[in-house]
Amino acid sequence: MKPNYGNLARRYGVLRQTISKYDKKFERKETKKSKLDKYREEIEEKINLAGATITGVYKYFYSKDKTIGTHSNFDYYIRKHKLKSKNKSVVHPKYKTKPGKQLQFDFKEDITMISKNGEIFKFNIFTTTLGYLRMHKFTYSKSKTKEDVFRYLIEAFKYYGTIPKKLLTDNMSSIVNVKTKKFTEEFRQFSKDFNSTSENTI
Repeated sequence: MKPNYGNLARRYGVLRQTISKYDKKFERKETKKSKLDKYREEIEEKINLAGATITGVYKYFYSKDKTIGTHSNFDYYIRKHKLKSKNKSVVHPKYKTKPGKQLQFDFKEDITMISKNGEIFKFNIFTTTLGYLRMHKFTYSKSKTKEDVFRYLIEAFKYYGTIPKKLLTDNMSSIVNVKTKKFTEEFRQFSKDFNSTSENTI
């Protein structure tokens, strides 16, 4: 709604032309395009990735375009355009357990990164977390086979210096039967060989 310059001038004791000038200047400022507009769709995609933060996404875009402005301006842009979804990402609950009792593991799948030269890299990250210390290990992986799972778990046992009593994961297709939601016989045998039990969170 356009303001009534005459009423405002009489109310505040200033010239009508002065109010008109500042109002039009404000309108021009509000409609000025942001340098972030060209990244809008990509920003929305990145900010809604599981675990993504505004600071992390800002650093990503700032690394490839240092003209995008300050962190506070980036934060304002996201909130103004409501780019961050209100739906909470599905995350696995944290389990406080006794030392050496539990290890959580999972694949962070199909991660995409683009270099400053425009090269596209797609890969997976195998993550393991000790239930007691919340100590993490991240392993780069091109594939997500059962052999990968076995190899990365053995590497994790060596890294942590212990073999947990329980192995906890989600509905990982390489080691879980999608229909029955039960572990494959190969993975059950793997757990047995290491004197561990396995548990599916889904």
